[in-house]
Amino acid sequence: MSKVPQSDALLFSALFNDRGVLSSLVVTQVIAIILAFAPNVEGDVWLRLGVISLFLHLTVLFSTSSLYFCRFFLQKKTNRFRSPPSSLLLY
Repeated sequence: MSKVPQSDALLFSALFNDRGVLSSLVVTQVIAIILAFAPNVEGDVWLRLGVISLFLHLTVLFSTSSLYFCRFFLQKKTNRFRSPPSSLLLY
């Protein structure tokens, strides 16, 4: 059964389901690996990978949870930020 998106749903509503959170964590881990194994950086690679991974995961999860808790406020404000009808646009 497919889910039909609501017309007033936010663009980032797909981020709040389990697949969205998992994909954001996977992308975050890939970025952490790229940063940890960067050339010309000295020190223990695995320690650096752990620290970078922890910081990036906490940042992504905190940002996602903040957006999740603010979604009702943001849904109310989306009507103000919509573009005007095409009849009001001046060329």
